[in-house]
Amino acid sequence: EEFGSEESQFVGKNFVFDRRGALNANDCGKESANSGNSTTAIVGKCLYCKDPYDTFSPENVCTVCREPVLVCSKCKSDLEEKQICSGPEFHCEEHFHLASCYFTNLSGFSVDDLRKQLEELNAHLDPLLALKKKGKQRRKSLRKQINKVES
Repeated sequence: EEFGSEESQFVGKNFVFDRRGALNANDCGKESANSGNSTTAIVGKCLYCKDPYDTFSPENVCTVCREPVLVCSKCKSDLEEKQICSGPEFHCEEHFHLASCYFTNLSGFSVDDLRKQLEELNAHLDPLLALKKKGKQRRKSLRKQINKVES
């Protein structure tokens, strides 16, 4: 879309659901010659280190809900080193409390690691039991992961 001769008052980037990831509002998908443009301001931050960052990467999604997650390259490489057996797995803000116990790929974990994950998952499940209908989907997700770890 064209904005005409006026510049947008929008600050930041527009997220797009394809390989481009994000577009500056005034650039309409073209490289900007004016790097001081207010639409190029970084308004996001890395979920892990909180440094300014606003580039979504298609492979950086929450392992629990598949929500896109902002993760800077430094934190991504740190996670790759820590999770060497399974590759980096990310957790969105809502599921960040599960970062030490909820993983898609369990093949790189020892039996002791899996036991610790199971204990932690059960500890997260207990408070959800009191929520009744409100926590139904969260309980279902945790029970599914518990069954996966147990098998």
